[in-house]
Amino acid sequence: MRPIAALLLVTMASPASAAKNERPRRGAATSGTVAVGGRARMAYELSPSTNGRPIRLLLHGSGHDLQSWDLVVPGLSARGQGYLRPDLLGHGETHLASTRGGSAWYTSYSTVSQAEALKALILELDVKELEIAGISYGADVGYHLAADRDPALARRIRPVMTLANPYMARVDGYQKEVAVVRGREMFDQAYAAGGMSPFGMMLRMNPMFAMMEPLSYAMMRTTAEAYGRRKWDEAVPGALVEGRRQAIRQNRATTGRAPLRPEIEAALVQGATLSLMASLGDDLIGNPPPLAQPMRLRVLASTQDEYNPPHFIPAFAARMRSMGHQVEVTPIRGAPHLVNFTHPQTVAEAIASPAP
Repeated sequence: MRPIAALLLVTMASPASAAKNERPRRGAATSGTVAVGGRARMAYELSPSTNGRPIRLLLHGSGHDLQSWDLVVPGLSARGQGYLRPDLLGHGETHLASTRGGSAWYTSYSTVSQAEALKALILELDVKELEIAGISYGADVGYHLAADRDPALARRIRPVMTLANPYMARVDGYQKEVAVVRGREMFDQAYAAGGMSPFGMMLRMNPMFAMMEPLSYAMMRTTAEAYGRRKWDEAVPGALVEGRRQAIRQNRATTGRAPLRPEIEAALVQGATLSLMASLGDDLIGNPPPLAQPMRLRVLASTQDEYNPPHFIPAFAARMRSMGHQVEVTPIRGAPHLVNFTHPQTVAEAIASPAP
C-alpha cells in the first residue's frame, strides 16, 4: 500500500559511470532506464551533487512515482545536494517500460524484490556511496535495501538512515488497529456529545445510571471496536485498490500533471496494489530483518499521520534500539502522512543534512 508516511536516509556518493539509455537532459539531471535482473527496466532521474556530499536515493510511496518528489527536489538543488530517484517496480515508467517492451514482469512485488531491483540499478550506475531517503512504503523498501549483506552493495551504504512516517508494519494488523482506534474515537465523541444533551444530563442524574455507566460504556466501546475491525475486513482488498487509485490521482494533481489515460491508470493501480499486498507480511516491529550494519536512524514523525497508529513510531524506535541502533525521533507538527507534498522544505532540509 502501502503504503507506512516514511523517509529513509542512508548515505551514498556520486556515480562514476554514465547512465544507460539516457533521455534528454533537464538541467544538470539525466534520466533513463536500466535493466534490473533482465526482467524489467527501471526508470530513474539522476542529479549529481555540487556540495561534495553523497547523493540521496529518493524512494517514493505506493501508488506514486519519482515525480512525487518534485516539490522536494528544488530544496535539494538549492543546497547543492544530488539525488537519484527511481520509479519502483509497478510504478511510473518502470511499469510502462516493461509492458510496452514485452519483457517478462517480476513475479513478485515484495519489498525484497524491490530492494533487489534497486541494487541492480545502483550497481549498474556505479553509485559509490549513498543515503537512502524513503517516504511511506518507500521506507519499507529502503530498509530492506539496507539489510542486504551483499558486499558489493553494503560497502556503498553509510550507517545513517533518516525515516519519515515509515509505513512498514503489517498492513492487515496495523491498519485494522487504526480502524479500531477510529471507531473508539468516534464513539467517545458521540458519547461526550450525548452527555451534554438534555436527555443525557437526565440520565447522568439517575443514581442507577452512575453505577451502570462504567460497564455500559465499556460494552458499547468494545462494540465500536468490533465494528471497526469488521469494516476493515470487509474493505480489503477493495480499500487497497481504491487507496492506490486515489494516491496516483493525488500525485498527478499535486505535481501539476495531466490525469492518466484510464488504461494506464488501471495498470499502475494494479502494480501499486500488488506491491502493497506483497508486503503484508512485513513487520519491522515484531520481526524486522537485521540491518547489514549498526545504523543511526533519524525519524521524522507526523503528528497527524492518518495511516499509522499513534504508538507505531515509538514502538518502531524501541525495536530499533533493542537491535543496537541509535534512534532520534523528531515530530512534524500538524503534518499528515505524505509530508513530501505538504512540508517539502522540511523534508528537503532533513534529506540534505550531512551525516554526523
